[in-house]
Amino acid sequence: MRTINHRDKVIRHQKNYETFKSKFLSDIPTKLICFLIAAVMYIIVSFYQRSEKIIYKPISILGLKNTITIASTVPDKVAIKIRDRKKVLDAITDDMIKVELDLTEYTQVTGEKISVNFKYDTPSNLKSIFSSMTLYPEKLDIQLDYIKEKSVPIVISTLGDINTKFMIKEKRLFPSEVRIQGPSTILNTIDHIETEKINLADETKSFERIVKLDPKNSKIKLLGNQEINVFIEITEKNSSNILKINNIVYTKLSPKFRIIAENLPISLSLSGNVKNISPEEIVVSLDCSNIKNRGYHSVQDINFTLPSGYNIESYSPKSIIVYVSEIDN
Repeated sequence: MRTINHRDKVIRHQKNYETFKSKFLSDIPTKLICFLIAAVMYIIVSFYQRSEKIIYKPISILGLKNTITIASTVPDKVAIKIRDRKKVLDAITDDMIKVELDLTEYTQVTGEKISVNFKYDTPSNLKSIFSSMTLYPEKLDIQLDYIKEKSVPIVISTLGDINTKFMIKEKRLFPSEVRIQGPSTILNTIDHIETEKINLADETKSFERIVKLDPKNSKIKLLGNQEINVFIEITEKNSSNILKINNIVYTKLSPKFRIIAENLPISLSLSGNVKNISPEEIVVSLDCSNIKNRGYHSVQDINFTLPSGYNIESYSPKSIIVYVSEIDN
């Protein structure tokens, strides 16, 4: 009886082994291939299910000598693209990443552009095969130059045309020059610094204003004054440099005629301070040599005699209408 039970157990174990072998140990290459395909598909799906995050970080410049500066344009920030699973990205903060441009090895200016790779730290949680981190740009081409200083004059910069009835009599500024610092190649091209634009379009009165200086180049540093005082004196043309002339001298007129001008006065615009001159000091004469008969005539040959130091800017009318009559004997 015991022998029969033992034989049954052996037979049962053999059947279990055959069942296990047929299920798990048969066709191993095919099952291994299926496993590998499943693993690859998992990796591919996980890769394409990654999220993306972009961080903008300022650049820290290290090791630059105090006598050397970067003459070329350097971006304020670089873009960092990070890709990983969303829960990983959510745990990443800006302060985990630092971007540096190490210039310690550059102690001389060669005049040639140099290419420097950015250095950065990768956050500790970006270590899986699904993680990626890319900088844009990854490196920077820069031009180094020696730092130079010099003083240059300040020029007042204006915007808009002043009303035609007014004129700018004087411009003053204080201080009149400023000291600047920057790359020597750029500084050698600068002979002045302008103020910010001052709009004159609506101004009819003199004014004093504090305005900023505008270097127009981010590489140029203003030393000392960043703002200056500007005074602009505005005067009205009619009250400052225009005279009305009523007295006219008629030359080369036939003695048998007398003449009367119709369209006076003549408005005369002068350069110079007309407060120091009177209309009586200006002689206006008409050449009447072409008048041969009585009636109305238009005389365009107008001559002006002025004191020294004055010049005519304009006058109107350009012709004088006169009426000519004969003198009774």
